Amino acid sequence: MKGLDIIHSITTFTLEIVLFVLLIIAVSIVVNINLATNSFSDKSLLEKKQQRAEEAGVVESCYYNEIRSGNSQHPFDSQSIKSPTSTQKTDLGTEAKNKNNWIFLNHNIYGTRSSNQTIINKDNVGKLQVKWRLLNEFEIQDPPIIIDSRGYVQDHAGNILAFNTRTGHLVWKVHAGNGPTMGLAFGDGVLFASTASNATILAINSTDGKTIWQSHALGNPKAGYRIDAAPILWKDYIIAGSAGGSLPPGTGFVKGNITALNRTSGEIIWSLDTTTGEWVKPGKTPPNGGAAAWSGGSLDPETGIVYIPLGNPSPNYNSTTRQTPNLYSNHMIAVNITNGKMIWATPFVADGTVLNVRVPDTHDWDTSWGSSISKVPFDNGTQKKKVIGHDKMGNVIAMDAATGKEIW
Repeated sequence: MKGLDIIHSITTFTLEIVLFVLLIIAVSIVVNINLATNSFSDKSLLEKKQQRAEEAGVVESCYYNEIRSGNSQHPFDSQSIKSPTSTQKTDLGTEAKNKNNWIFLNHNIYGTRSSNQTIINKDNVGKLQVKWRLLNEFEIQDPPIIIDSRGYVQDHAGNILAFNTRTGHLVWKVHAGNGPTMGLAFGDGVLFASTASNATILAINSTDGKTIWQSHALGNPKAGYRIDAAPILWKDYIIAGSAGGSLPPGTGFVKGNITALNRTSGEIIWSLDTTTGEWVKPGKTPPNGGAAAWSGGSLDPETGIVYIPLGNPSPNYNSTTRQTPNLYSNHMIAVNITNGKMIWATPFVADGTVLNVRVPDTHDWDTSWGSSISKVPFDNGTQKKKVIGHDKMGNVIAMDAATGKEIW
């Protein structure tokens, strides 16, 4: 019996070895297939990225060409701007289907904050009553995005809430980043959100709140860099403006920038620095910075030009190290969205301004809270596009959309 047991044990052991070897061979074959597949996929993805970049006219860097403090030296020809070839269509917020919707932070792509709905009017506005309340732990500073029976809003701590507009019931809630955050962008069922001190942009599925992609950090969060403002959406582009340049409360090392991302992937297309000149050279004590694009802007879909106000220079209340022109802080700037080049820059509380103010700024008089674009008709049948901007001091300036020249 012992002999039989030994033979049985040897046979069993031999079978186990054979099975183990076969398992190793099978795993090896699967791994090789996966590696080959991944290699092919990575190559295809790279080729697609390169093709997309060539089609969109991606540029690695941009220059301030023919720009001075104030208006551009040469009038801007809107015919010279070539709109990008794009498979993405962007609603403007003025379409008939959006009559009762609010699809941008400031209602429409022009930033007018004016709804074309007709249900509420001067005769019944006084009869409005509270239908429901949505209670939230943190303050909500901006209007919600409204798409039919669904609403979306971002609170000041970075949470995003989806709710039923008829009942106020919460559909989902996600913590997308940190605060302060100030609104969302929406397009084709996707929400785009800033994450403040995470310094990124998120794309989120509006149905369930799940993240589709998150961009790389667009600046250094450790230095105080943030993305607070609602992104601006147009065609293949997502525009993100920086924040965190103030001293106080920040460190003063953050210099402003504006970044364009690919709507589908979150990849960076271009980045524009919003500070330039002697005043931001290294070695200043305290350091100089600011000119952050922290409050959003508007876009002209006919030309692909985005109009963004820039914040104060820092240190906020001490100008001893920045006596030269603080470009481009406290300016309204026009930027070609296809390549990130600045077209014109018009000063508010800054050198070259038409305002009767003292410069350099020592009171944090940001040019802020977005911009709006309007076509103004004249009695002779012509029209002119105007960009309206404002600052914390209470100044309002109307500018020619093509040149930046002050009108009133």
